[in-house]
Amino acid sequence: GTQTVQGRSFPKCVVVFGGRGGTGLFSAQKPGVESGDACDLISGIAEREEPEPGAQLAALPFALDSLAGMRVVRTFAGNGALLTRGPADTLEEAPRQPVMIIARSVGASLPSEPLRGDFALRALNEFDGYPEPEIVSTATVEVAGLPGIEHVADAVSAGDGTPARLVQTILFDGEAGIYYRIVGISPRAEWAENGPVFAA
Repeated sequence: GTQTVQGRSFPKCVVVFGGRGGTGLFSAQKPGVESGDACDLISGIAEREEPEPGAQLAALPFALDSLAGMRVVRTFAGNGALLTRGPADTLEEAPRQPVMIIARSVGASLPSEPLRGDFALRALNEFDGYPEPEIVSTATVEVAGLPGIEHVADAVSAGDGTPARLVQTILFDGEAGIYYRIVGISPRAEWAENGPVFAA
């Protein structure tokens, strides 16, 4: 079909592909072209085998020099990774086993330095599945030369009521205009063991 932007129409094509492990959405458009079929820009779709975790990590826009005994469950959206030390490979098990999420911002504007504390606290308060976290500690940190803010908080899983402890570190890269968000989730009773692993 066509899409209209600022009064100009151009050909656009959207293909939805049902794969083995999920759904893919492919979009092609020809801005500046008055007519034609944008679908001819998509020559074919092939589903490959999922890359091994090492290859997935290598494709991320950041490097993890140490996994500290955690393993990669999967990467997501080309900019994040999910790690765990527990037996299950799902985020849903997070309240019962240690899980860490590491992601780089995409298309988000970096908050100015005076607003970064509020930004980090708001991100923690809006973390899905752990409503009304109670702050245990707040600290300024530096990781890989990037300044950041770290919050440790106690919360209860909305899913099953498991007491958890969360640590969220947001690192700000002013030069690149991006931030990194790292969230570790541990059963509260196992924090003494998992906290140092998250830090490493």
